[in-house]
Amino acid sequence: MNRYFLIIFLLNTHNLFSQSTEGEIEDAQILIEKNSSIILPKVDKEIQKIELENKNINKKTFVYENISFTPIISKNKIDKILRDNSYSEDQKEIFIDLLGGNYSTLILNTNPYYKSGNTFAIYSDLYIKLNSKGYKLSNVSGEEINDINVYADYKYSVNSKISSHLNFSSYSNGYYGFINTENITLTDNIIEKLRFSNNSFYYKIDWENIGKKYNSNINYSGNIFKNLFHNESQHVVSGNIILSPSNSLLSFVPLFDYYEIREINNINNKVNFTQLELPLIYNFNSKNINIRLNASYQFLSKNLKNTTTKGSFSPKFKLKYHKDNFTINLAASRGYYYSKYSENLNSLPFIYDINIINQFDLNRELYRVKFGLDINLFKNSYLSLSYESVKQEGSLDYRPYIGENSPSDIKVPMYLYTLKRNNDKEIINYLSLSFNGSLTDNFKSSINFLHTIYENDDVFQPLYVFDIENTYSKNDISLSIGGNFELENYGMDFNSNLIKMKSFIDIYFNSTYSLSKNIELNLKVNNILNRYNEKFYMYPELGTNFLIGVKWTF
Repeated sequence: MNRYFLIIFLLNTHNLFSQSTEGEIEDAQILIEKNSSIILPKVDKEIQKIELENKNINKKTFVYENISFTPIISKNKIDKILRDNSYSEDQKEIFIDLLGGNYSTLILNTNPYYKSGNTFAIYSDLYIKLNSKGYKLSNVSGEEINDINVYADYKYSVNSKISSHLNFSSYSNGYYGFINTENITLTDNIIEKLRFSNNSFYYKIDWENIGKKYNSNINYSGNIFKNLFHNESQHVVSGNIILSPSNSLLSFVPLFDYYEIREINNINNKVNFTQLELPLIYNFNSKNINIRLNASYQFLSKNLKNTTTKGSFSPKFKLKYHKDNFTINLAASRGYYYSKYSENLNSLPFIYDINIINQFDLNRELYRVKFGLDINLFKNSYLSLSYESVKQEGSLDYRPYIGENSPSDIKVPMYLYTLKRNNDKEIINYLSLSFNGSLTDNFKSSINFLHTIYENDDVFQPLYVFDIENTYSKNDISLSIGGNFELENYGMDFNSNLIKMKSFIDIYFNSTYSLSKNIELNLKVNNILNRYNEKFYMYPELGTNFLIGVKWTF
């Protein structure tokens, strides 16, 4: 049944924050049956727990993803190419989710779309979050997030389709890491200098064709990022040709990537990276085993004042073995990569340095190996164990900024941060354990534990991360209680001495009540213990905060 839905929003979208990143090309392959309907992405940002100011800290920034495994559930011949993170529109419902709470918080999330048969569809996802007040220097530390996505799919023949994606996003906050705030008098002019905004526009167009003997795909994507100090741009062109002989896939997936970061006040101070990848991928599938071999050659260059080039054979290997109630996973890879300025700001938004360009260079991942074991303990209950080891050269570490520039005229010491290149070789090991299961028909539980082992203690890289959530549901009521724990985290003072920070402990509670099939009431409480929680030294997050709202589905 076709749906026609139109909503007019009056929005301020001049501040745009990027939340889109490119994954591995081989994992973004698209597989559609010849007579399939249009597939639309699943982008529902419904909040399972309040995350008003929490930023997930990437342990390190790598081009190669932390390899994830999917259980082998299909015993059929591989004659299609699978699209990850997709969602059938026939199963998707339009919703409006509105929440409000203390700290002058307002959250709006909705996803209007229009579809015409199985040939054309426009889908959108709009997320707005406003915190007018923060925990420390409330007029400075209020947070604002805008994330607007528009997708379009046009299937112009039974075998071919054109897709596009536009993303407008922004993240705004303030530099509020002052050591002593008691004697600070804030004027409108000072508040304006302390506030910052990270803005982004992402776009992508993709062409797909499904043939009898092979499938092909070409896509182009671009990203424009801007903040107070720098402009960043990226252009990526990639394609693939995929053959499916017998129980296997053979793919050629070339990629060209151009990235540039430029200082706003000095257009001649810039650095750019060029990357060419030529991967040949072989994927074999049988009843119990899946093997992926990637023979990839990389060519990368960096241009600052001089040009530096690297060429490397960068193989990757993945193995999955499934038998009865368990799955064994093995993976290995190596290669070169570069770090993006915007990705580091997404991890730590309080980076403040005009002269940061010199820290960016080509980085090397000497190896990444991973072993994983997934066990189906009993009905709908799974236990996962994994070990991962990475040896890298040329990472970017967080350090306090001690430059002459300052975002305000306040003569009170404050913490700002920058990036410092680490040219040493280092090994990082990860041990993880997770459990997800339904103990009864009404009770579900999830436990996730990660232990990161560094050769030396690092700044803002917690050694232990523990997440737990228990949910009880019956009839029209659902109750959840959980906690996020980050233990053994370190900051750094102005003299470059490590400081052991207080443990980050966030206990939260969620509840929902369905008034009807289409209307749901929500209550969410975060940081119930009202702890002084900070992931970044001198930048505390909100105390006890709550959201009350309604979700309307139709």
